[in-house]
Order: sequence, then C-alpha cells, then structure tokens
Amino acid sequence: MNGIDNIKNKILSEAETEAAQLTAQAQETAAAKAAEAAELLAKEKSGLLERGARLAKLASERIVSSAAKEQRTKALAIKQELIGEVFAEAKRELEKLPEEDYRALLVRLIAESVDSGKEEVLFPAADAAIAEAVVSEVNAKTGKALSLSKDCAPFTKGVILRDGDVEVNLSLANIADQMTEELTPAVVKILFG
Repeated sequence: MNGIDNIKNKILSEAETEAAQLTAQAQETAAAKAAEAAELLAKEKSGLLERGARLAKLASERIVSSAAKEQRTKALAIKQELIGEVFAEAKRELEKLPEEDYRALLVRLIAESVDSGKEEVLFPAADAAIAEAVVSEVNAKTGKALSLSKDCAPFTKGVILRDGDVEVNLSLANIADQMTEELTPAVVKILFG
C-alpha cells in the first residue's frame, strides 16, 4: 500500500501546490481588481466633488444675481415713488397759486393756445369771478375775439378753449401731467445725479 499511498500523497501534494498557485493568482487578481476599483472610485469621487462644487458655485451666483436684481427693483420702485412725490407736490403747489399768479398763468396759457381767435372759453365754476377779466385781458393782448362760455369746465383750475367740436383742455391737472412726461428726465437727474 505504500505505492498507493505514495501516489495519493503525490496527487495531494500536486493538488495542494496547484491550489496554492491558484489561490495566489486569485489573490493577485483580486488585489489588482480592488486597486482598479479604488482608482475608479477615487476618480468618480473627484468628479462628483468637482461637479458638486460647480453646481454650488452656480447656485451661489444665481442667488447673488437674484438678490442684486431684487435690490435694483426695490431701488427703482423707491426712485419712482420719489419722482411721483415730486410731481404730486408740484401739482399741489400749482393748485395753490396766488390769484394774481393764477390769472397771469391763465392769460398766458390761453394766449399761447388760441387758434382761430373765435374760441369760447370755459372756466370752472370756482373761477366765475375772474373769468370775464381774464378773457378781456387775453383779447386785448392778442387782438382776438374770444368769448366767455356759459358752460362750466368740469375741473377746479384751468380752462377749456372750444371752437365748435374742437376742445383744448388747459386744466392745470392736464398741463401738469404733460409737464410730468417732459420733465421726468430732468427731475431724475436732479434727484439721483
């Protein structure tokens, strides 16, 4: 039995050697695969970190941009409010003109706006006391033949010039609105440099 035992031992020895070699090869392959996986994972991690940093930077830039836009919008709203207040105060001051200045303004407005010279002038009811004198002064100044209308203008300050179906609105509110459009750039420059 010695011969069979020797053969068995030889086969076992060869099998053990071959198993050891296969185990060593498997361990080497596993180590190489593990190193490769670790390298790939490191690259992925680096890529994810870079992408995350880029996304964070973009988000930060958007937030800053949005905040800046909101700030500009608020500043613009405040500027528009200030401009509105300036013109509202100007309208209030125009409404409070002393009678002598108001009459002179009406004479000038009517004289500058007369076309045919045959218009009728409509005053607001509150100006009935000065209406005839203003029309007479305009006629004397321009050589025209304006007439005082029996109708009243539907506002508190200013006049309407009417020639048939054509009316020219010279109310102080209308004139102030027109001046607002014309003077806004100058007011902006004065207020905000």
